[in-house]
Amino acid sequence: MKWPPRATKRVSVSPSPTATAITPPSPPCSGSLPTAPSASSSKSAVAAKRTSAAAALDLWVLGSHVLNLFPLLAGLPTACTATLLQDDRPVTRDDIRPGAEGVGPLGGNALHARWDLAGGIPAFFDSRQNAGGAAANFGLQLIGTKGLIDLRIDTHPIAHLVPGNPFLAAIDPRPWIPISSAGPGQPEPIADCATLVASHRLAARDLLAAIHENRPTLCGHPENRLTLEMILATFESHRLGSQRVPFPLTVKGNPLAEM
Repeated sequence: MKWPPRATKRVSVSPSPTATAITPPSPPCSGSLPTAPSASSSKSAVAAKRTSAAAALDLWVLGSHVLNLFPLLAGLPTACTATLLQDDRPVTRDDIRPGAEGVGPLGGNALHARWDLAGGIPAFFDSRQNAGGAAANFGLQLIGTKGLIDLRIDTHPIAHLVPGNPFLAAIDPRPWIPISSAGPGQPEPIADCATLVASHRLAARDLLAAIHENRPTLCGHPENRLTLEMILATFESHRLGSQRVPFPLTVKGNPLAEM
């Protein structure tokens, strides 16, 4: 499964002995951002999302923002397994209702999904309605044997590094080190970086530049299509009794409508 050829300016991930460096595209904030440990370490990308909205709606409306990062950080999806629950029982046809915000049929108040990624790293999305704290639960975590990186949406700083193996007990407290465009623990050199990200001005600038330069946007229709496919694969897996659903997805439309 491959994306069509795209513009040369793309976010890239390159391995190193101790960390992975993400080089943001231009015009977003410049600099390098270390992420998960090297490919030789066991690691997984984990997304957690929760609001007062139902779980499947979370996946559509806000989960798409973190699902889009999975292929970028850890490889294209190869398969998906998922379960939709309504009050801790599997969602049935009787639970399906028209979804809010025009997303189509939805059901359930909890969702647990896993994607196998081409790089051998599993990615997870879990959402339960009205569970925990909303502010703390929306984001993505890269978990590895050498540390954890926590990414949040529309916050400043947008990322933190927690060094050390998160699977082992620590004698001393582990610091949460802010990550700026200059690197971990460095002051943010771009004064309005947080505003540019939170206000979506960077995306708007890229759209205008793409029109002017007659090129695809940095995140365009191939990535958008794949994100939709990842969402629909969760519904197809649940429809089939949480079977493993391979990519590319063959089903057309929303599988919940076929329950």
